[in-house]
Amino acid sequence: MDTPIISYTWSPWLNQIQSPWEKVLHLGVKRQFKKNSVVLGNAQRVNDLYYLYKGKIKVVSTTSLGREKPIWYISSGNIFGEVPFLDGDLCYNIFTCQEDCIVFTFSREVFSGKIIPQYPEVIKSVFGSMALKMRNLSAQINDVCLNSPKMRVYKMLYFLNPSNNGVLEVSQKELGDLLGIHRVTLNQILNDLKDKGIIEPQKCKKRFNVLDIEKLLDQIKLEEQEGE
Repeated sequence: MDTPIISYTWSPWLNQIQSPWEKVLHLGVKRQFKKNSVVLGNAQRVNDLYYLYKGKIKVVSTTSLGREKPIWYISSGNIFGEVPFLDGDLCYNIFTCQEDCIVFTFSREVFSGKIIPQYPEVIKSVFGSMALKMRNLSAQINDVCLNSPKMRVYKMLYFLNPSNNGVLEVSQKELGDLLGIHRVTLNQILNDLKDKGIIEPQKCKKRFNVLDIEKLLDQIKLEEQEGE
């Protein structure tokens, strides 16, 4: 059976509709962060598990030379920092508030002594969160290693399109940063799609619309055939 062409897309947004962490907020410490504040990162030791109660957080990976690569965006209802919290290593990714945020933190003592023995559904959500992020990172690796820049842009546009009735929620710069594609290459790809009548830029908002999703899918199929 053939694998669907768009099966290896990945989402830059980690969304959570219902979270069992709401049941244990009384065990945590409530903290508030202003927009653009760094909540976690810069090679710090992580002694608490973090739960985003309200707001949005951007997660980026950085190099010693200051280059940044966005990994994903976290919405309310999600935990973060669980890997350095559990393995005891430093946190090298940087978690920055995209808007004013409310975060609850849970100490090791609370997590081990109260949450683990008394709230199995919360522990299950930790496994679910880590599994989602592992699948997401695996899809990103697959995308970088096996797809051309064109295919990567096409598939991300196709994936993002249903979220807002044709208007993409990312700017051209954000799209390039997420995919790790140079702006010149990205410009060429997007201009080609514009000439084909598939997308239309919104200059005032630095966004663009997907005008013809079926034509975009045809481009994905064509690129797949040329890559065989």
